Order: sequence, then C-alpha cells, then structure tokens
Amino acid sequence: MRKNTNLHAAEALEDAADVAIYDERKAQLKIEKTLPADVTMDILQGRLTLAELAQINIRHSE
Repeated sequence: MRKNTNLHAAEALEDAADVAIYDERKAQLKIEKTLPADVTMDILQGRLTLAELAQINIRHSE
C-alpha cells in the first residue's frame, strides 16, 4: 500500500509541475508581441525561415 501511495504522490507532483509550466507559458503569450501579417505570410509561404526570423529579432533587440 505504501508503494502505491508514493506513486500517487509522485504523479501529483509531476502534474503540479506540468500545470506550473503551462501557466507560465500561457502568461508569456500575453506579453509577447505578435508578428506582423507580412512576416507571418513570408514564413507560411517559405520565403522566410524561423532561423532568419531569429536573426531579425536579434538585430532589432540590440
């Protein structure tokens, strides 16, 4: 019985950690800026890769 209780406790801790990660990432989405429509279209149509976008973001933040 004790082994089963430990398993449930470990699962509960893991679930709590998952919820915390989810909440943190959800909060980050609220403060992040969205991409301009033209940039989104370039990515979707293959004219701009995510690596190129990362370089653009690095230059803008310097």
